[in-house]
Amino acid sequence: MSFHTLDAPAQRLLRSLIPGYVGDSLAQRIQRAAFALAMLLVSVLGLGMLLLSLWNLRATTLNEHAMTLQTLRGDLASQLDGIANEMQFLSQSPLVWTAISDSAGRDAYLRPYLRPYLRSQSALNQQTRLTLLDYRGRLIAAGKTPLDPTNDAGLRLPLQKAQQSGRPVGHVDVDRQRLILAFPVSFPYTQAVIGILLGEVSLDRLVQVRASSLGENHGMALHLGQKELLVIPNTDGIRYLSTSLPLTSSEVEGLYAFELELFERQPSWLIAALPVIGIFLIVAALLVWFTWTASHQLALGLTRRLDQLVESVQHTGDPETLPEDLANDEIGILSRVLKFNLKANYALTNRLEERVAQRSSELAASEEKYRFLTENIKDVVWMLDTESLRFLYVSPSVTALLGYSVEELDGAQLDVVLLPKWAESLKALILERAAAFRLGEAAADRFYLNEVEQPCKAGGSVWSEVVTCYRLDERSGHVILLGVTRDIRARRRAEELERYAAFQSGVAEMGVSVLHNIGNAITAITADAEGMRKTSDDLARVAELLERNVRDEEASLRLATPSRADTERLLEIERKAAAVIRRLHEEGLKVRGQRIVESVRHIADIVRIQQNAVLPDAAVTHFDLAAAIGDVIALNEDTLKRYAIETALNFAYDLPTMILPRNKFQQALMHVTQNACKAIQARPSPTTPGRIEIRAERLDPTRVRITVSDNGVGMAPDQLDAVFHSGGAGFELHTAALFAHEMGGHIRLESEGPGLGARLVLELPHTFQPDRPPVVQTERMPA
Repeated sequence: MSFHTLDAPAQRLLRSLIPGYVGDSLAQRIQRAAFALAMLLVSVLGLGMLLLSLWNLRATTLNEHAMTLQTLRGDLASQLDGIANEMQFLSQSPLVWTAISDSAGRDAYLRPYLRPYLRSQSALNQQTRLTLLDYRGRLIAAGKTPLDPTNDAGLRLPLQKAQQSGRPVGHVDVDRQRLILAFPVSFPYTQAVIGILLGEVSLDRLVQVRASSLGENHGMALHLGQKELLVIPNTDGIRYLSTSLPLTSSEVEGLYAFELELFERQPSWLIAALPVIGIFLIVAALLVWFTWTASHQLALGLTRRLDQLVESVQHTGDPETLPEDLANDEIGILSRVLKFNLKANYALTNRLEERVAQRSSELAASEEKYRFLTENIKDVVWMLDTESLRFLYVSPSVTALLGYSVEELDGAQLDVVLLPKWAESLKALILERAAAFRLGEAAADRFYLNEVEQPCKAGGSVWSEVVTCYRLDERSGHVILLGVTRDIRARRRAEELERYAAFQSGVAEMGVSVLHNIGNAITAITADAEGMRKTSDDLARVAELLERNVRDEEASLRLATPSRADTERLLEIERKAAAVIRRLHEEGLKVRGQRIVESVRHIADIVRIQQNAVLPDAAVTHFDLAAAIGDVIALNEDTLKRYAIETALNFAYDLPTMILPRNKFQQALMHVTQNACKAIQARPSPTTPGRIEIRAERLDPTRVRITVSDNGVGMAPDQLDAVFHSGGAGFELHTAALFAHEMGGHIRLESEGPGLGARLVLELPHTFQPDRPPVVQTERMPA
């Protein structure tokens, strides 16, 4: 806001408060420049003197702190050295190591010897808790509250170090603010550690006593390396004039290494400097007022003619009415140049206005074409704000598709055009893609293609195909979703007809396989029945020979008594007859009868598979995946044997129970298997036998993967996608692709090239969910 834009009372108020204030003008800038130059010298001199005074005050205070800290450090180090020396003296005392090694002498002379140290009769115990342990950690002697390493984790580490090294150990327990001293008691002849003298020094108590004598404005802190052990008084405020000195043991090397810090809670040197600062500010205020008034008078004298020129331009506005300034100084030259430029500016303004009018007309025509296009195409064009999930624009063709008017959807929530059962899933998908776009994980030219079932205003629903992409709105900073929605009811009806044709084709092909297998089984039964008839004739001839021999022997027995030779001859005949009958039974009746039973069972299994295959399309059943794949191999047994194709089945141990339409699954897998057989048959000059391997495994907790590999003719990489379209490879793979998409799965064909075989991968959920949200069919980049 400039001075000239203020009303008259405001201008008078500013002039009364600030002498020489003329507003946001050249005179003010000259006034400020003169004021700044005048004040620069004064400020440098004044600030220099002020800073020198403050520096002297601060240096004096720091020297006092250093002397005080030297005294405190000496006192504290002396006390800690006294404690360490006295503990070292006790640990090396002959009475101590003798009593530890002689349990009988502990009560006799050790405890009386240690009693002054343990009952606060020495300077050591006033600040330290002492405990004497043997090498096993058992208590030998202590005060009223002994140190217990079994229950105190902070004591175990120094105790173990002292036992292992045989040297004094100092350890700082940061959590409990204490110093643990461990002095080993060694047997002098073997230097073996037979005991430990433990001491606990309260660091808080040591520092608290000394900090209390410093006064309320001072505090102390104790540091160990980068860690701060304690602060007295405990405050989170700023520490002023902080001074630190190291505090180390001078008598017992390596027991502790602290740093003692002294600081002020309030800057005392700054408080002492307040009178000096006050005097400086009063003198500075007087200099500011004087310098400002003098620079104002100088600015007015320099800019008087220029102000007159500006006032003329503001009031007249017409360059023809401006007064002539014929002076040869800068202001006169500026006046003449300004008048010339104003004339040129008026002419340029007129041309720009004409150009703006022309561009406005062109923009209106372009907007009319865009409106005609969006209002007359059949597809619905729309924009959605992903932050609020509200529509920013919807083309009028939405009325023909869903029955809503443009006014009803303008600014409406996305939920209006979504079915409740899919609304949350689709909104989560939109937000996920918008976040990926904002983070740069998804390219700006990436398009998504979805099929969505949307509700109509009058009731019912309609299936539509939605193509979407994401863009960033520079004005709002929001990610905008752009979409085109197309009615695909006719296409879905065509797909349903294709599915029905595929189902009928599958039923017919399964019927042909069933007839082939039943025919083969009946041929085997006929051959076995003919063999059984021949065996029966052989048995009848044997029986006739036996009957004839019996009659002859009966006649001879009536004429004379049989001799032993006759008896032996009869027994030999019976043994041969029994052997013949047994051979005919084993080789003829038993084997062929077993084959007839197996053939009949095979016919029954094929009939059962065929009965399951002609169930209604929507029949969802629980079935074992391995058994279903085995049934498909059984139905293709005739083709596999005819072309000498080997099969290998590889099933994971953790396959789940499938909850899918079993008939559709088996038809799809039969088409895939037959396509693999055709690929093997089409090899021009095979050198190895045909082979099909089917592998089934769990992909994740909700899906399974079925891989069908063959060593057939293979395929070029650019032909892999075309095989799933109707006509690309007959009905086989097209039917399998329709089944995979209907179940919410995925199918793909892989091949390393012609002559190198192929591998079809089918990924399916193990549980069919008819009410699942629509799955993304493809994500593509524009050409």
